[in-house]
Amino acid sequence: FLEVYPQYLDLAVSKHLRLRHFVTHDDQAEAWPKYVALSPRLLDKLELVLAQLESDRAGSTGQLELEVHSGFRTPGHNRRISGAAKDSRHQYGDAADVVVDANRNGRFDHNDYRLVVAAVEFVERNYPDLAGGLGIYASRRYAKPYVHIDARGRRSRWRG
Repeated sequence: FLEVYPQYLDLAVSKHLRLRHFVTHDDQAEAWPKYVALSPRLLDKLELVLAQLESDRAGSTGQLELEVHSGFRTPGHNRRISGAAKDSRHQYGDAADVVVDANRNGRFDHNDYRLVVAAVEFVERNYPDLAGGLGIYASRRYAKPYVHIDARGRRSRWRG
């Protein structure tokens, strides 16, 4: 666990990711310090996915934009999330729900999540030690289609 204070939220934990991406979104917005569990394996996997997306779109003029909707979750916060698994990987610090403008068109759309899924599959084929979960959340009930990526150590796939 990392103890987090507001002044450290923009601390880089990898090339594209900051500590703020993984701080829980519970209902204690003004409570400090916060605590974060964060797996280096997850960071490695996310960076490899982003590198693959960048190489796939080499020559594109747009910036690769990333949002992490959910990183670490406390068990209490996880219980309040409708449909969340009781043993969610978010509680272990090795999962993130991400939205990436993978095609760099300035929008988050269905084409983006398909590119992210392909990048995750590429990374897991080339780095089998980073095998994990891949969940697709792209129905109309979500404002932006997003992908759950985790580094649980074994392959798992689902649609939410």
